[in-house]
Amino acid sequence: MNILADLHHADLYYSLYLLFEKRLGHKLYSPIGIEWHQAGYWQHLIEGPYGSTTPCLSYVDRLPKQVSPDVHWCLLRSQKEVRRGITLDKFKDMRFDIVISTLPKHWVSFQKLISDLQPQAKHIAQIGNLGPDWSACPVKNILSSAPLNFLNSPEGKHVLYYNQEFSLDTFRYSPPATGPKKITSFIHCMPKEQFLSYSHVLPEFEFRAYGVGFPSQINTLNDIAECMQKSTFGWHVKSGDGYGHILHNWLAMGRPVITRLSDYKHRTDRLVHGQSCIDLDANSFARNVELIREWSAPDAHAKMCASTYNLFRQCVDFNRDAENVKKFLEGLL
Repeated sequence: MNILADLHHADLYYSLYLLFEKRLGHKLYSPIGIEWHQAGYWQHLIEGPYGSTTPCLSYVDRLPKQVSPDVHWCLLRSQKEVRRGITLDKFKDMRFDIVISTLPKHWVSFQKLISDLQPQAKHIAQIGNLGPDWSACPVKNILSSAPLNFLNSPEGKHVLYYNQEFSLDTFRYSPPATGPKKITSFIHCMPKEQFLSYSHVLPEFEFRAYGVGFPSQINTLNDIAECMQKSTFGWHVKSGDGYGHILHNWLAMGRPVITRLSDYKHRTDRLVHGQSCIDLDANSFARNVELIREWSAPDAHAKMCASTYNLFRQCVDFNRDAENVKKFLEGLL
């Protein structure tokens, strides 16, 4: 099958590529070229210093080699992988079986895209964030990786919960090595006060934060994985996280996270205080400092890392998810 999906988040798009193309054998495309926006189908605009832009439609990252006329190999920079970018004119000439919208702004415009150009195609809304009331989604087929989106599946909807895949070769488990103690964050725009308050009273740990809002940056998944592997704990205090790629990367590598379980009521199967995380909500600041020190001791930390990885393996099975998605596609409305 030919499948079109919008691209606004590289890790999400790469997960769709791993699922639909690498596992299930279909061909995945994403829009490229400003014509998608000019025709009213692409609604996701980002405000920048030069006004509204559509970076996901840009030709900037196009590689010289073309798949075919109006289909281009485009680089996913952080993954060092390529995607198929398709122009609107080429989309009109091809037959597509499925169109996937990963943004609420595209629920309606992609339905119009189907009605106008690909009336035989089925529409899937991929939902990965908690955010607003997703039950208002007008799309009948829902592929959700945020389990609190639908406490009760709305009548008339075709819903499947799954985990967004990432490379377990890149984010692979290894026992912790002895060395400098590190607490690392990859959260964009992270509130700094709490992070800094713990860093001030734990001078034996190296606290490092990457991402938007911090001077240090890491750009590739391999570099992120290497940094995680050398970390004692991940700092992952984040509200509103849906699926959570970085969270799952930490767990897959067997590195416990420092977090607030009040933000992760939807992840209590894989985030367990004392086993895979330190829940800052569970104790006082002083006690949390004691626990960070206690659970960073070599024997205790090795045990916690193994427990983190085991919980991940119990809760996440990409093979099983792919089989469930295959059945889900057979019943599309």
